[in-house]
This record gives sequence, structure tokens and C-alpha cells, in this order.
Amino acid sequence: MTGERVVVFPEGTTTDGSRIEPFHAALLQAAVDAAIPVQPVAIRHLEPDGTTSAAAAFVDDMTFADSLARVLERPRLTTELIFGPPIWAADKTRRELTAQCRAFIAGALGFEDAPPASAVSTGPTRPLERRAA
Repeated sequence: MTGERVVVFPEGTTTDGSRIEPFHAALLQAAVDAAIPVQPVAIRHLEPDGTTSAAAAFVDDMTFADSLARVLERPRLTTELIFGPPIWAADKTRRELTAQCRAFIAGALGFEDAPPASAVSTGPTRPLERRAA
């Protein structure tokens, strides 16, 4: 099949949202090989008052049932998705692509290790298009 979208979670795990783990560059190798765009997306969960919530965390020895119970006991939980600009994988190594994706996500979530936006190059601006096989 061609033209399909794939979602990867390059941390290879989940956290409680209080930190961002290192990304595994190997998970983006297919995008580099295909020279296609990657769109980073930051995900965070918010309580009704707008504070970051760990209610949806599925970490450590927690079971799925425990995680689900924590979500269901909340009267309201908002999941926010912050979409970054597509980053073209052509002419990038998987480490460069990974660093650019992680930098966007860290910055979007307000983590201190995020470089300034001006330091994150997404490559040439091109419209997203479906490529023929």
C-alpha cells in the first residue's frame, strides 16, 4: 500500500507528562528512506482548570484497568493536540529528523530543554502531496 499514514511514538514509552524522554531515531528511519514529511504532534492532558493532568498516564506497573479508572473518575479531562509544521525527511539523517521533531514537541509543551523556535529548521516549505508508487 502507498500513501498511508503511520503514527509512531518516538519515546517508545509513555510518561506522566512531567517530562519528555529521549526519542528513538530508528523509529523515523522509514520516513528518511521514503523522503516523506513527518508532522510532529505534541499531546497533553488538561484538567478543567487548565493545569496539566497525569490522570491519563499509563506508566510503570499500572494496569490498563487502573489507568482507565483514573480517567473515568474525572468529571472532565481534555486532551490537547498541538500540530507542528511538516518536517521533510529528504536530505536529513534520522537523528536530525528526530532532533527537530523532539525540539518542536518539547517547545510546544514548554519544557526547558527546548531550543528556541528559530533554531528548529523544518526544511523547505512544500505542500503536502501524495506520492505515486
